[in-house]
Amino acid sequence: MQFFKRLFNRQSFSVGWSVSWRAWLAGAALQFAIVVPVVLWSVFQRSSTADTAALHQRFDTLLELTSPFVLVALIIVFNWIGKAVLRKRNLPVPPRFIGWAIFWRVMVLSLGLGLTAWMLILLPVVFWLRFPGADTVAVFAALAALFTIALCSHGWATLRVSRTSSEE
Repeated sequence: MQFFKRLFNRQSFSVGWSVSWRAWLAGAALQFAIVVPVVLWSVFQRSSTADTAALHQRFDTLLELTSPFVLVALIIVFNWIGKAVLRKRNLPVPPRFIGWAIFWRVMVLSLGLGLTAWMLILLPVVFWLRFPGADTVAVFAALAALFTIALCSHGWATLRVSRTSSEE
């Protein structure tokens, strides 16, 4: 029970919001920075290739190949974002690389608790109650729960890394 009190509190939600919107902007910028050269390449290839289906397939393949680079870059950016948020809130900032520590904690919590939220909220309402509009209400409730879980996971992971650095 102590874990859930640390996970779902005002401070972890607030820190999670600060980390999440910065991570979302960084992820969008990284994806855009990688997509633009691919789009330019496909535009120049279009003039030399008449088969648009093959060009579209190559474009999709290139985007799939660039996703791991965005993921690695985002882990590196998590280091910068986490430290910036901790500094802004006057919390202990670890001198070491914290991007991976934040990333894996967020992924484990978000996936584990997110799947649980979908199972606990969506399945009973949609499959057992079966009244009109239940699926819409359940989807909105599940999305709100997932959003809260994601924000609290980001905040908890960042605060956990900060706490472990102050204990060292």
